[in-house]
Amino acid sequence: MTTFEQTETLAGTRVAEAAPHEPRRRGDLWWRYLVSLLAIAFALFPAVYVVSAAFNPVPSLSTASIVPEGITLENFRKILSDPREPYPNWYLNTMLIATVTAVVTVLLGARSAGELMAVPAFRALGVSLRIATDDGSEGQRGLVTELLGAELAAGPARVYACGPTPMMRRAAELAAAAAQPCLASLENRMACGFGVCLGCAVPRAGGGYALVCRDGPVFAADGLRWEGLP
Repeated sequence: MTTFEQTETLAGTRVAEAAPHEPRRRGDLWWRYLVSLLAIAFALFPAVYVVSAAFNPVPSLSTASIVPEGITLENFRKILSDPREPYPNWYLNTMLIATVTAVVTVLLGARSAGELMAVPAFRALGVSLRIATDDGSEGQRGLVTELLGAELAAGPARVYACGPTPMMRRAAELAAAAAQPCLASLENRMACGFGVCLGCAVPRAGGGYALVCRDGPVFAADGLRWEGLP
């Protein structure tokens, strides 16, 4: 084969390789369209069936049909007003739990992992849980107030503190420095529990005293004189 013939053959091969493939005819794709339509119908059927049952005068999914025999709003009236089935309360509770789960961060601290409280319960709620232990046996090694400082540095927050008084005092200081509100739940010892013995008195920041049993136990942290607490 001459050089010219080789060049011509090579050029012909390249032209053949560069030639576009023949477009697929629509007639060859009908089965794909059919499968897609069947999948869409299968996905929409439960939703259509439930909506139809909601307007059906027969209050049963088992006896309902895609096209109801009649249309009524009785099912909606019952579910919104029947005291035996307080659906609005259930819905509000669901929304409350969902909101709390989304916005609440629990900071839990203890000396060691064995002294941590309610870890399974917090995890079951689905809230964001961060842990600090003094010995580093679980979570971050250090104080729980160190976690609080990081949270306050990340953005605005409302702080709810309970636990040892020194820890709550530090939480109050961190919240005040970040200009964020803080509520503290005090655990003073009480002899009577209804304000007679004055054994649970705590000093107020503006002067005077408050009784944990009668005025608390939850106080605004900036309203307390922490250096006077036991």
